[in-house]
Amino acid sequence: MPTTAFEIHPAIGIARLGASEEFHFGPQPDEPSPNDLRDAAQNLKRQVARFRVFQCTRDDSGHLVSAAEVTPSAGTIAWRVHLVNRKAASPNFIGSGRRNGATGDDNIDINLIIDAGVQTITGISQPIIKLDAGKFRGKTVRLGDIRTDAQGRLIVCGGFGVSEPVPAQPSTIGLNFADNEGWHDDTADGLIEATVTPPGGTPQKARSGWLIVGPPDFAPESQNLVTLYDVAFQAAVDARRLTAPNPPSFVRDIQRVLRRAVNYQWVTRAAQGHSGHRPGNFAEDWDALADPAHPPMEAQTVLKRLRDASKNPIPKPTEQNIRKWMPRLHDENNNDNAIIYKGL
Repeated sequence: MPTTAFEIHPAIGIARLGASEEFHFGPQPDEPSPNDLRDAAQNLKRQVARFRVFQCTRDDSGHLVSAAEVTPSAGTIAWRVHLVNRKAASPNFIGSGRRNGATGDDNIDINLIIDAGVQTITGISQPIIKLDAGKFRGKTVRLGDIRTDAQGRLIVCGGFGVSEPVPAQPSTIGLNFADNEGWHDDTADGLIEATVTPPGGTPQKARSGWLIVGPPDFAPESQNLVTLYDVAFQAAVDARRLTAPNPPSFVRDIQRVLRRAVNYQWVTRAAQGHSGHRPGNFAEDWDALADPAHPPMEAQTVLKRLRDASKNPIPKPTEQNIRKWMPRLHDENNNDNAIIYKGL
């Protein structure tokens, strides 16, 4: 039997840091992409996430049947936002233990956790509320701000790209890409909630959403090799909420991953083996790789360059020429393999 409920969309919103107080909206299905991403002082504008509430009807299997956005005439929306940055107290990316000697107990690690607290905002065209209640080792850190637009939608801005140590340290010797003692930044994530009150009706809580505030995307045409969608899809498969396609489609499931590797040639020297007419430029072989009737040799040349992540420990590629291996990205077993690929 179909069920109707209020839902926040997007379920996961993405905001991005920027040095400017000004902002622009992230990709919207019904609006063109912004042309001017910097303010008059050439500071990068923050990319904001805009949340809406829909009244959704779903069938017994959870598939959407219909949806209508809650407009000001249909009800008043009371938003509840709670952003936190726990990076300084999180498990180390490399090795064991936690950063800055954290224990995992919020009561003990309170000076390392930047918590903006629960902030509420209700109604249309509400002015800015700064998310500056959090501190890192006694220093106030603003994680962004919230406001509403003329339709009562929630607009959430992230921080300003501030990354620095407390207390201040003049030297940056020994810093690496992941674990740096004493440092903080103003990225964050957290829960987005909403309660809808129809005219003369009873308040009803909407299905909640989530916000992730990340760094600027200076090269939007080049995606990460593993995207947030990939992670979410895998989590859904592991939880048996979705089923992985069997057999997979090359164009839908495989080509997009290989294309990301090819596009890395524009952002790192380690991926130059994917450029020009070199063997790692899979874009020159799309037709052959996608054709099931084509001899499997083409596909094997790709597979031989990859590590089999289904095995533990993950083995080395079967390709004998180490210079043809796919470059290893930073992970918990970070090493100096990237040096090998400079000459590709």
